[in-house]
Amino acid sequence: MTCHFHKIWTSLAVVFITFLLGVVSSAIVSRQQETHMFRKMSPIEVRSEQWHRLYEAAGMTGDGKIIAEVRDRLLCTNRQGESVGVKIDIEANSWCRLDNGDIKELAQYTDFGAFSDQILKSHFEWSLRNLDFLKSVDSGQKARQYVKQHRCPQ
Repeated sequence: MTCHFHKIWTSLAVVFITFLLGVVSSAIVSRQQETHMFRKMSPIEVRSEQWHRLYEAAGMTGDGKIIAEVRDRLLCTNRQGESVGVKIDIEANSWCRLDNGDIKELAQYTDFGAFSDQILKSHFEWSLRNLDFLKSVDSGQKARQYVKQHRCPQ
């Protein structure tokens, strides 16, 4: 009986270790694929991809504060997709409070608004092409962790 019990525990330990190795190797392969994908992209394409991922993950958190924070930073990106401020509303008008303290008008097709407009218009199609990423942030906890680790692209 003791020998049988020992074999069961040994088998369970092997299964558990195999599972952990699978999880670790999957994470490594996923990171390598992501790194390889980013190497083929121009800097603005990389930032666009980063913003899509961050925007999606923020939405998947279900947390209105996180969603608003990411959206407000996205809206105040320059044409290169770099976050340079945060959206603020003054008397029913939207503005960008830049990181240097200046306040600039937020309008489509200016330095502030054109990049975010492109992201928002293409996000649905991006989501359909990137179902693997959506699966990787398919719970509020995973999505929150992604947002925490990646924040706004600079």
